[in-house]
Amino acid sequence: MNDILAVFRTHYSIGSSLLTLDEPSKAKPGNPVSIFDLSQSVGMKDVMIVDERIDGFLQAYKVSNRLGVKLCYGLKICVCADMGDKTVESKKTESKAIILFRNSQSYGEATRIWNRAWGHEGHFVHRTESYGRADWKLLKTYWTENLGLALPYFNSFLARNLLTFSQITPDLPAQPWVFKEIDSGLPFAPLIDSAIDRYTGGVTDMIVSSKTILYARPEDFKAYNVFRAIHNKSTFDKPEQAHLSSNRFSFQSWRELNEKKNSVLA
Repeated sequence: MNDILAVFRTHYSIGSSLLTLDEPSKAKPGNPVSIFDLSQSVGMKDVMIVDERIDGFLQAYKVSNRLGVKLCYGLKICVCADMGDKTVESKKTESKAIILFRNSQSYGEATRIWNRAWGHEGHFVHRTESYGRADWKLLKTYWTENLGLALPYFNSFLARNLLTFSQITPDLPAQPWVFKEIDSGLPFAPLIDSAIDRYTGGVTDMIVSSKTILYARPEDFKAYNVFRAIHNKSTFDKPEQAHLSSNRFSFQSWRELNEKKNSVLA
């Protein structure tokens, strides 16, 4: 069975997901559910998590280990041309990259990058914004064979160059895999798909067909929209959030998509 990869995001990506890393069956009715409740419901043996903070790795590792599930973990970070450049103009060079953990040494090595990105050199503050940034030079300096590189679908340099007319020229530390979002329901998706196809040059081994999971069911989209609006200090009618016009980032959507795909293959 050639499934589309479910890429879970959790509450450790603050303001970006309704899902938690709790033990399965711990959630009370009406409360957010754990990714492990969802993965266990379909008997997943491998769980892919991509979060925007490194804090959640240890909890994810402990729970997955107790369940006998293989954890595939990715840390999404902001990368710019020069982390020492604190000007507003430097934001135009920003994009996201995913550091993949390959083995037991990966956590410590990714932590070194994370600490530098969030330290004095990399920490970026502008008005209400405050976040950590690495640059490509830092990634190359600290990169080892224990780490893998992937490009996210919505905010890699490929998507940023296309959708925001940026001219980001990354100095990648390794050949990346590229996550290609399936059935996002967003109008600009075909444009990103074309950019990915051009970048990979038809090398299918570089492309990972995936679906981002942010909540359990499509019906949860309204609650997710409100959650994002609260986090963004906006309103439900005007959430002011990019890419928030589709309810297809649910676990149920991923499950139905795979069932349809595999029924056709059968």
